[in-house]
Amino acid sequence: MALGWNSFTRDHLLRLVGIDALSRPERIRVTINLIRGFGAANILLPMVLCGVYAIRLSRPDIIFSVLPLFTAVIMIRPMFGHNPAERAALPLAAANRRVYVYAVANAIGWFAVISALMTAPFVADRIALPCLTVALICVGGSMFTLVPGAGLAFMLIVGVRLWLNLTALVAVPHAYGAAILVFIGSLAVLNSGQARLFSDRIRAADEIETLLAAAAPSSSSSSSRSSSSSSSSSSSSSISKKEERKRAEKARAALAGQ
Repeated sequence: MALGWNSFTRDHLLRLVGIDALSRPERIRVTINLIRGFGAANILLPMVLCGVYAIRLSRPDIIFSVLPLFTAVIMIRPMFGHNPAERAALPLAAANRRVYVYAVANAIGWFAVISALMTAPFVADRIALPCLTVALICVGGSMFTLVPGAGLAFMLIVGVRLWLNLTALVAVPHAYGAAILVFIGSLAVLNSGQARLFSDRIRAADEIETLLAAAAPSSSSSSSRSSSSSSSSSSSSSISKKEERKRAEKARAALAGQ
């Protein structure tokens, strides 16, 4: 029963949104490249942000909130390989799990950073932090677009932090919580649509390659038939020319005898 449930959650659920397993290796590869590409910005931005507020508010402890996120970022190379050869040798199932692990770890890191900033003794900047959190939800969801489950996990964790941020600022926090869920659900639907388009492109390329491979033997056989027919026609034409020459020689010999 557990095996059937795992099979459903991994394969059938993706099929419901039109994402097949054929594109899975390529989707994971592209997502890993995006994770590596965003790695530097993913640690520099919170370090600068926490550093500025630590100096401004004389709160050096804020800097330590970056440690979970810093740990997640420095684990990118050990998790996904130090070079292209190691990444290519990584089993598909292991790579998929590590994408999910990184998405959750990255979201928890940002959760810790924003939580530390929300405890700082300032009032005016509290409005900016929810805006930053919304931006994180959008960017993080886009980074994991091709692996919709990882993107949804990231957005839900950071979305909880956004709801906690708004709880102290609005009169009806539960209504905002429902709005955040609708917002995250809409982004998840859009991300699934992008993954489906990517999957369709991979499937179309595979079908074209299969058709070309199937057409190659028939074209070679037809070319061989055409070459054999041309050779036979050339041989028959040469034979007919030889016969014509023999007849002409016989005719000349007959005339000479007369």
